[in-house]
Amino acid sequence: MLLRCHSPKSTGARRGVIGPWWRVLVLLYLCGVSAVSIAQPADDWLSHLHPEEAAAHGEAYQEHIEEILSGDDPEALQQLAVMSVFSNDWSVAAQAARQFRQTTERFDLVAIELSALAESGDAQGALDVLVLALEAPDSKWTGWAQLTQLLWAIPDSSKALVLLDALDSFVGSEKQPWVRMETRSRLMYQAGFQAEALDLAQTLLLNAPSPERVEWGLQLARDQGQLALALDMMDALSPKQQSEPHFAIWRAELLKSLDRVAEAISTLQATEPTPEVLFYLGTTAQAAGEDAIAKEAWGLLPVSGDQDSVDSKDAYYTAHLAQSLGYFGQAWTWFGRVTEAPWETEALLARGLLLNQFARTQGFESLEGSLQQVLIDLERVREAGDEQTTQQAWAIEALLLRQAKQSDRLVERLSQALAEDPDNEALLYLRALEALQLDRLSLAEQDLRRIIRVNRNNADALNALGYLLADRTQRFHEAHRLIDQALKLKPDSPEILDSMGWVNYRLGRLTLALDYLEKAHALNQDPEITAHLVEVLRARGEHERADALAGAPDETPISQ
Repeated sequence: MLLRCHSPKSTGARRGVIGPWWRVLVLLYLCGVSAVSIAQPADDWLSHLHPEEAAAHGEAYQEHIEEILSGDDPEALQQLAVMSVFSNDWSVAAQAARQFRQTTERFDLVAIELSALAESGDAQGALDVLVLALEAPDSKWTGWAQLTQLLWAIPDSSKALVLLDALDSFVGSEKQPWVRMETRSRLMYQAGFQAEALDLAQTLLLNAPSPERVEWGLQLARDQGQLALALDMMDALSPKQQSEPHFAIWRAELLKSLDRVAEAISTLQATEPTPEVLFYLGTTAQAAGEDAIAKEAWGLLPVSGDQDSVDSKDAYYTAHLAQSLGYFGQAWTWFGRVTEAPWETEALLARGLLLNQFARTQGFESLEGSLQQVLIDLERVREAGDEQTTQQAWAIEALLLRQAKQSDRLVERLSQALAEDPDNEALLYLRALEALQLDRLSLAEQDLRRIIRVNRNNADALNALGYLLADRTQRFHEAHRLIDQALKLKPDSPEILDSMGWVNYRLGRLTLALDYLEKAHALNQDPEITAHLVEVLRARGEHERADALAGAPDETPISQ
């Protein structure tokens, strides 16, 4: 598994379409509700019970709901509304939110009420609530300023658009036309009508530009590959706004994408030298071969004596520029000063990769204390991270412990994690690879077979098991079947083509082996693939070609 610490993406609007789950969280955010302690829906509570017992509990649960809906306890109504959103019980969610509004005369749950009515098909009720919220006094609700967020939180974009159409008919063309156009653009994008969303955004920028709307238009244009249009859209900003770091970085990234690198560098040089701007200036200049400008950008960053006063965001970008310039000691120090979200997780992962880099030259004898701290930090990342981040943390830990010659410890730690999550494919694969390093072939085979039982289409596991059997056992025909399955799933994978060549070699099929290995080598001149090709050429008597390949410079290896 290959890992590297990615450079941060350019500042700007969120990319991609938000799915229903995240729309629910947006909805709860609008209502000021935390999702941390939300109760499970009743069906989940009762799933482990005998049917008769579950029925009795279900009746009690319904009685409890009716009691809350007939009362005036704001906290209980709020919790019921939130719980009903998570269980998609839109009818109860609408009732609880309405009862909350009528009891408290507050609009805290209006987003839930509106979404629940729209999702349950009560279009007129949803329109009535929306108009009520938009026309509420400022002391109770923020009115039209929240229109986009309210409609955007509705899980079904098509229903949100129908509701917006109804609102247009109700209020007429003169009432907040640009707010409604912005809302429509965002909803059209959410519903998959990206070209129409971009057209609306362009009209907005011609008539009622604002920094937020420019940013929205930039996202749409960039997503559709219209980079020149995105650059033109920035003209809707005032010169002062265009010089702000946020938009200067946008402009520089667009110019780079259009191969106008010199202009990108000039734009960043003319911008206030925040650490984020200097990071983009330094890395852009470095990529263009302008090393003097890159080092000049580094020289403008805070000096060591100022480190304690630098916030996490600035430390994050300072560390990344140091890493890009090869100042690894500085990068280590600055990443260590990143203590706040959303930068902390990547900083912790980056320190793990840097420690691995240090160990290559110093060894782990002098780095044992740092290793222990990094392992603690990686555990923190796994406890708080998503699936992808968790896998990255495990991969970095595997890299470190393997280089520290602590493979037994790694297998033990992976085994502890698998005791809690026995079908985790990433953990099983990592343990299988490590078991192979330790010549624990039965454990490696066991883990790879478990992955295949969980996911028959895991080509990597099929290939790894097939290669194991071909290379370390005499079970060549079984190995061939497994690798053949993997190759059908990933026909252009150089690693799998290499495995197929190797198993054919082990079966004595030299012509077939050569054919597969030549295809693999054409795609990837990995040393292991080259070594296999050389061996097959020698077996065929093609010593001159084998000697020529054997003398070729090595490339960076990729795990089989």
